[in-house]
Amino acid sequence: MTSPTVLIVDDDASFRRVLEYQLKQAGYDVLKAEDGKKALDIFSQNPCHAVLTDLAVDAGIALDQHDPLRPGGTQLRRLHR
Repeated sequence: MTSPTVLIVDDDASFRRVLEYQLKQAGYDVLKAEDGKKALDIFSQNPCHAVLTDLAVDAGIALDQHDPLRPGGTQLRRLHR
């Protein structure tokens, strides 16, 4: 059985590394992108179970009903930190 895959999208490299470490320790496979464009490229080749994103990422990812990261029926949840 494969581990769930999480895509981290954040322009802060140190934050991506810390979050990657924590998620891998919890048993997740992790993919990383530093901006929305790279995230969309990665996601198109590697569908993910979850996407954790900084909403202020440049070349942003629009989190609405027309979002390419949102396949039919998938629910998006906004979490605040």
